[in-house]
Amino acid sequence: MRMAILGGRGTLGTLAAGALKQRGHEVTVLGRRDGVDALTGEGLDAALAGVDVVVDALNFQGMNATKARAFFGGTARTVTAAAARAGVKRVVVVSISGAADPGVHRRHGYYAGKAEQEAAYVAAATGPAAGGAPVTIVHSTQWFELVDQMVSMIPLGPLALLPTMRMAAVSASAVAEFVAATAERDAADASLPPARSVSIRGPEIATGAELARSIAAVCGNVGGRRPRLFWELPLFGGAIASGGLIPGGTDGAAVRDVSGTVEPVTIDPTTVREWAGRATPGR
Repeated sequence: MRMAILGGRGTLGTLAAGALKQRGHEVTVLGRRDGVDALTGEGLDAALAGVDVVVDALNFQGMNATKARAFFGGTARTVTAAAARAGVKRVVVVSISGAADPGVHRRHGYYAGKAEQEAAYVAAATGPAAGGAPVTIVHSTQWFELVDQMVSMIPLGPLALLPTMRMAAVSASAVAEFVAATAERDAADASLPPARSVSIRGPEIATGAELARSIAAVCGNVGGRRPRLFWELPLFGGAIASGGLIPGGTDGAAVRDVSGTVEPVTIDPTTVREWAGRATPGR
C-alpha cells in the first residue's frame, strides 16, 4: 500500500516509516520542507493523491494549552478533510493514553491539545456533519525515552526533579511497530467502524522517578546526568500522578474506545531494564 506519514521526521514518525518500509509498503514523508503544511492544507491534496493510509505523527513543541489545541485541532480537521477528498482508506493517529480525560489534561497543555485532536478526528468521521476519513487512534503510554528528557529538563545539581507520573512506559520502537501493524491491518478491513481506538503499553507500572532510577542503575546515567537523588512533585495534578495515563488505570479495568466498544490493549513485554540494557554505548 501507499502510506503517507505526517511528522515522519520526528522520533516516532521516523521509526514508523522504517517499520512500514520493512513490511513492503511505499512510504512518503510529508512536511513543510516537502511543500506540505498540515495546518493550512497547502500542498496536502496533491500529496495525498493515490495514498491508501495516512499516519498522523505530528508533534507540537510547547505546553501552552491554547496553542496546542489550535495546532492539533486545526491539523486534524485539515488532514481528515483532505484524506476524505483523496479517498484515503484510513487515517491512523498517534495519541496518548488517557489524554482525552479532562482530569488528565486539565493541567497539562500538550495533553489538552491531543484531546482536541482526537475529538476533531472522531467528529469528522462520525458526527452529524461527518465528512472526514475513517480514523484509528493509537493510544500509547509514555515512552522510556521520555524519562531521559524529563531528567535533563530541570538541572538541579545532584537532584533530579520529575513530575509525579504513574505510567506503564513502553519503548518508542515498540509503538512504531504497533502503529505500522495497525495501519496495515485497519486499511485492509472495510468492516471496521468509521472511528476506533487501540492501545499499547509496557508491562510495568512505575513513576518517572522509579524508571529513572532503573535506567541509571543499568546505564550509569539518565538524560546525560548522574543524579544521586530523584524527587517527584505532582506538578500535573492528581489524575496523572495516580495512573490516569495507564489504559484502564492501575487496576487494569476495561477501557471504552471511541466507538463505545472495549478498546484492545496490547502489552509490549520489554521492561525498562531490558530497554536500558540495549541503549547505545556511551549514553
